[in-house]
Amino acid sequence: MIDWNATAAWIALVVTLVISLLVPLVTAIINNKHQLEVKKIDMLQSAYNDYNLKMRTVFEDYINWTSKELTYRSDLVQTASYLKSYHELYFYVPKELWDKLEYMNHVIYTDNVHAKDEFLLLVRELADILEKQEKSSPQ
Repeated sequence: MIDWNATAAWIALVVTLVISLLVPLVTAIINNKHQLEVKKIDMLQSAYNDYNLKMRTVFEDYINWTSKELTYRSDLVQTASYLKSYHELYFYVPKELWDKLEYMNHVIYTDNVHAKDEFLLLVRELADILEKQEKSSPQ
């Protein structure tokens, strides 16, 4: 005859042993998957922050060098710096603004009396773009 008490004890022992081996394994797998997701989010956030910082720097450089070009044109280094910042700005503004950038560049070099007014309007648009970008989320 079968001793059910001993069999039940052995079954309980085997089940406990299997569970004690599987639980840490499952926990490690779940934890690793979670850590990968967190790392991915951190990398996206870091790239997003780097992009925002670069965009802000490009906008500030453009505003700085354009202001100098509007005030006085002293040398080729200043003009070269303005043109570099002007062209770099195209990477960070929407295509809808490209015509305004070209127009602004034109009025600077034709000594248009409205250049400073046009520049102020453009700076406001750049500030709006930067504000929207910084408020948006990378996800």
